[in-house]
Amino acid sequence: MGRPGRTIFTFLFLLGTVAAALTPVTPAQADSWAMPEQTVYHSPNKGCRVTVTPREIGSQLRYFERKVAESESKAQPQPGFAQAKAECKDQKGRWQGVWSGLISNEVAPVQVLVSNGARRVATFDNWHQVGYGDNVVSIYNETGQLLGRYALEELVSAEYIAALPHSVSSIRWRGEPRIDEQANRLIVPLAVPSVDPSDDKTDYIELTFSLDTGKLNPLVGMRWDKAQADAKAAKTAMARAEEARRLYLINPLFGPATNDERNWHGYLEEAYARLTLSNDIWAYATITVLRDPQAGDYKVSEKWVDEAIADLAEVSGDDASFATVGPPDNLVRVLGKALGRQKPGNLKGSTIYVAIPSSHRDETARIIAPTGAKFVWLDPATGIPQRTERVPGSPEQAAAQERMLRDMSGDASGAAKAASKMADEASKK
Repeated sequence: MGRPGRTIFTFLFLLGTVAAALTPVTPAQADSWAMPEQTVYHSPNKGCRVTVTPREIGSQLRYFERKVAESESKAQPQPGFAQAKAECKDQKGRWQGVWSGLISNEVAPVQVLVSNGARRVATFDNWHQVGYGDNVVSIYNETGQLLGRYALEELVSAEYIAALPHSVSSIRWRGEPRIDEQANRLIVPLAVPSVDPSDDKTDYIELTFSLDTGKLNPLVGMRWDKAQADAKAAKTAMARAEEARRLYLINPLFGPATNDERNWHGYLEEAYARLTLSNDIWAYATITVLRDPQAGDYKVSEKWVDEAIADLAEVSGDDASFATVGPPDNLVRVLGKALGRQKPGNLKGSTIYVAIPSSHRDETARIIAPTGAKFVWLDPATGIPQRTERVPGSPEQAAAQERMLRDMSGDASGAAKAASKMADEASKK
């Protein structure tokens, strides 16, 4: 946790990022989705295959623009589904069609299993929405008929789902599914919620479905009882964490109680969010935490300071924040060297936020002044109040969220039109 990446708001994560922008929560897991493309899935013995052709969506931007428009107008979604074609090899090794047709996924499934002989085909989740929809598990027979289709709410309780890890667009509810030909069942590992969100190890309990009927076999036994108890405990822990976060956002912000890199990084991020006067949803501040000179990996953090200042010179109007886990006079020294490489007035239009004791405030202001950048002093001993539009549950927050959604939707619409125009012009050349 030294010099971080930038906080980028994207249209693809419209609803999630607006909430995160105005009310930061425990770091959410990000999603990364490639464009859906035709994919071939083979049976274990390689004798059969299913080719899935996704619905044509044009681009991710256009697809989500349509989804937002449908949501705002309460219009019926545009029709369109993925297509599947099941084939098996004949005795001469040639592919012969078994069945083909539409499947229940609007764009594409995330994963597909094919049994030997293509007797059964199972699809899992939906592109860009793992854990959502009425088809997180779908089972098709040898003619392509849908035997069973399940929403996550039909597999486990709402309380259990709430305790599972969530990302911006998905629920991390399962492991790798498999088909047990001998037992004639589909097995889907169900994630067991963890009380400790930092625990990278996930436990699972098996959901099983009959391949004959497509029906879910009831979950029973001591392991399931324990999984439900773990889910309840995890949900309680999450509620406590959410309340602690709510209080953190409401109360004045002071410097971190524990002098470590991660906590200073969080302090700088929240301080900038509370103090910036920019209403631009794309606004960000580069964050740099200088390490203790006694640390073995200290030198690289000096390089981060140099790079952060150099970036300000390249992009007029950008902001940067600095703090240190070491002596404050060392931060002043390193900042002074980096700023001294800039020509007078070279950073005009930028703002530099520095968390430093009052004893070093004037010296910090002195070394920043020649660059033309605005200096904002962050006094770790003085609480920074919250902005009204970032207070959880406040009318101001609701209004700000609505405004940001409207602005982002407009930006996305303009970007889509510009991209379409560019494509049309390129096709004419």
